[in-house]
Parts: sequence; structure tokens; C-alpha cells
Amino acid sequence: MKCSIIFKILIRNFDNSFPVITTGNRRKSANWVINGIKISCNRKRELYLLRGNSNNPQVINFYNKYCSILKKVIIEAKKKCISKIRYIILLI
Repeated sequence: MKCSIIFKILIRNFDNSFPVITTGNRRKSANWVINGIKISCNRKRELYLLRGNSNNPQVINFYNKYCSILKKVIIEAKKKCISKIRYIILLI
């Protein structure tokens, strides 16, 4: 009985000292993410699971090449998006 009262007091003081703070879901607009990149990322996830279950070096090499190509595509898409934004700013 006394333990539960002490525990309730402790929990109440803890909750008052450290309130739960909720933040809004601030999602950045990623204009560079197109459907092709989304599909490729899903495919990469599938390949990752396949690679984890396999000891086949061909599967591992294919996954590594796929990742490097996807990384280059994402970097190029970001560059194009940034250059479009800079062009729009220069027009203003």
C-alpha cells in the first residue's frame, strides 16, 4: 500500500518534470525524389534482403553495383533540383 503511494508520487513528479513534447511532422519537400527513384529504392531493399540470405558472391556483387548506381542517380537528381532552384532564384 505504501509502496504504491510512493510510486504514484514518484511517477507524478517525473511526469511533471519531464513533460511529453509532441512536434509536428515537418516533412521536407523532396522534389528530386521521382517515381523511378522510389521504385529503385524498393528494389534495393528487396536485394538487401536477398543478399542477407545468400552467400552467393554474384548476388553480393550485383547488390553492391546496384547501390553504387542508385547513389549516383540520387546525387545527380539532387544536383538537377538544386540547379533548378538556383535558376528560379536568379530569375526573381
